[in-house]
Amino acid sequence: MIDISTHRFTVSDRGLFWLTFLSIALVAAVGVLVFLITAYTPPVPWEDIMKFAVLIIAAIYGVFEMYCHWMTYLYAADTTLEIDMMTHVFTFRHKSRKVVFKPTDVAHWYWDTGLHFSRVSANHSVIVLKSGEELPVYCWLFEGNHFFLSDYNRYNACYFISTHEKALLFPEAEPAPRYKYLFPPKE
Repeated sequence: MIDISTHRFTVSDRGLFWLTFLSIALVAAVGVLVFLITAYTPPVPWEDIMKFAVLIIAAIYGVFEMYCHWMTYLYAADTTLEIDMMTHVFTFRHKSRKVVFKPTDVAHWYWDTGLHFSRVSANHSVIVLKSGEELPVYCWLFEGNHFFLSDYNRYNACYFISTHEKALLFPEAEPAPRYKYLFPPKE
């Protein structure tokens, strides 16, 4: 018999495909930028220097953002979150670590913990227990093998908690201290 009261969220293979595709596209874009910069010979007009400076800053931001995405994906690859809708028991597992808690154990629940201009990290969440333990719930955790962008609102762990806050007796989400949770916790 299938237990429909328990929801289990893990990393999707399709999320890895999406992240790999974006990484390849970023490497290609940075390669084109490097080619364009090296193709120009002095003297270069001031306007072109400013355009290249903006492109370089955007490329550095893109590389940093992709690095953050990979770090959170690799952390989430070893993570599962189970939510029992009947008993309101949450089970967070990361590698050999297991944390079981109820909504009454939650001190804070942060939403949008990542970078500006990032659709990915804008949807990361962090659950802070009253004991002070912080449990990152990254947007890579899905119920089933769903694609990152297609069924995001229905199958993603962060959205699931936010849409069922009242039924789960979960506290209301708070704005996160931005940039505090860019990287996964040290293991």
